[in-house]
Parts: sequence; C-alpha cells; structure tokens
Amino acid sequence: MTAPATALVSPEAQTGATPTSTTPTAAVPPHGEARLVAPGVTLTHVPWADPTAQALRVEQQDEIAGIYDGQGDVCQQLPDEEMLTTVLLHVDGQVVGSGALRDGSDYGTGTAELKRLFVRPAFRGRGLSGVVVGEIERFAQLRGLQRIVLETGDRLTAAIALYSSRGYDRIPNYGPYADDPSSFCFALDLRGDA
Repeated sequence: MTAPATALVSPEAQTGATPTSTTPTAAVPPHGEARLVAPGVTLTHVPWADPTAQALRVEQQDEIAGIYDGQGDVCQQLPDEEMLTTVLLHVDGQVVGSGALRDGSDYGTGTAELKRLFVRPAFRGRGLSGVVVGEIERFAQLRGLQRIVLETGDRLTAAIALYSSRGYDRIPNYGPYADDPSSFCFALDLRGDA
C-alpha cells in the first residue's frame, strides 16, 4: 500500500515557508541554485528563457488547448523583460513543474501576475502546485510587492480550488481577460490585514 499522496510535501513546504529558518526575509537563492523544501523536493529560480521552463510551458499550453477545444491562453507570448522570476520544481532530481511571476504594475502599483503554473499530471495530488505558488508568493513578498493577480479557466477546477484554498479572492476579470467569460481572475493581498 502506498502512502497518501499528500504525504510527499509538508505543510511548511506547501505554504512556501523555509523549514530550516524562522526568518521571513530569507533570501531567494540566485538563478540556478536549488532550495530544498521537503525530502527530495527542491525549487530553482531560473530565467524565463530557460529551455526546461520553456518546455514545461509548452506542455501546459497543450493541456489547456486540449481542455478548451484548441484554445490556449489569450496571452501566448510574454515579454522576457516583464518576467520577474520563473520557478522550477524538482522531485528526486526530475523537473516536474513550474510557475512564473510577471510584472503586473499595469494592474496596480505593487502588483505582480502569476503565470503558467503547471505540474506534470503524474505528480499531481501531492501538494506540489502549492509549493510552487508558495515560492512565488515568497519571492513577491521579498521584493516588496503588495498583490498578486492571476487568471485561470472556468474548467480548471483544481486550479480554482488551489487558489481559493490559499486565500486568493475572485476579482473582476482584468486586462486581456476582461471580456472572456471562460476566464476567472483572482487576487491575493500580500500585506495581510493591511
């Protein structure tokens, strides 16, 4: 009998907390340096143009297109210069997921946009998407950002549940998604009760 899928990642790792540090301002490792967040689970910050990250984004967009009758994200091309970080998720040395943070100042001062969250299907149900989102939130807080916005699709129920469980609130559709009824937009205030 196998252990429950959620046993792979600790609650601290799912929230992006650093298990070995009580300092909330711990620095994000430089590009290419891995950070261990749970046994066998590491995160690496890489440039948006990293070939492995690009390959995962192609997989993510192919999956979205399969769900939405051939339609991928409305914003297919994202400018490199707008990307603040890209996170790769490794399990036992294998890259299994990624996510990115984009400058979202067009949507408000101190705002960033979460983009292209993806975990390969064989690794889902283990809390790993939450690990990536937690790291992106941590990065945003370390950079002094105040808010994260994101868009997901109305058919992506697991994504909707993930964001809701992490405290993201549904907001009116913004930017390129404003008139898209299949888009659900969310935001997280990083200032806590401020």
